[in-house]
Amino acid sequence: MEIKIGAMGAIFGALCVFWSSSGFADPLPPNQYSPQPSNEHGPVYCESFLPIGHIPDTDRTTWLSVHILADGEIRDATVAHSSGRFDLDDAAVACASHEHSLPAIINGSPAEIVWGAKVEWRPTGHVYGIFGRAPGYPATCLGFYPGAARRNHESGAALVSFLIETDGTVRQPAITKSSGLEDLDDAALACVLSWRFVPATVNGSPVELGWRANVIWTYRE
Repeated sequence: MEIKIGAMGAIFGALCVFWSSSGFADPLPPNQYSPQPSNEHGPVYCESFLPIGHIPDTDRTTWLSVHILADGEIRDATVAHSSGRFDLDDAAVACASHEHSLPAIINGSPAEIVWGAKVEWRPTGHVYGIFGRAPGYPATCLGFYPGAARRNHESGAALVSFLIETDGTVRQPAITKSSGLEDLDDAALACVLSWRFVPATVNGSPVELGWRANVIWTYRE
């Protein structure tokens, strides 16, 4: 799904990816920053799954339940909570069903899980989806970009691995690949530790899950 950062003037951003996921930000005023998620698999756009002319009338969210196989293939996507429009829900199911996830890691090995996903529909046409994120928790790293890093126009990408507990909290975030800058790595760890997820399940029971995110700190003129 998509993360887009745009504006006039200087913009700071951080992208963090889960699925082929990401977050979306409307254009910001000059001298503001918008740290957000992105994924190792790159952005995914769901607009192409909407019938022609079917534009969301307001911001809407389709919550899905998805079956992720050990190789990352997604099957059995179903609507867990409707957006209020069947056309958007059908498009969300189709979009998720055509995607490929990161493998879920349980006890060190790829495993099959059932997890949640959401697709955010915007009247602007920008659409994104994120696996497992709990309602009410941001999908971005907004607020974690170090002040000194912003002033020094520092950029970099940190790959973070972590465990998602059975209650949805994050444990043991670790830098798998450094951004090259200690302050950005530390900020990525702090950001990931703040995230909350809907627990993944196996045979109906919550499981501890290994996951990873690529946190990309960017400075743009």
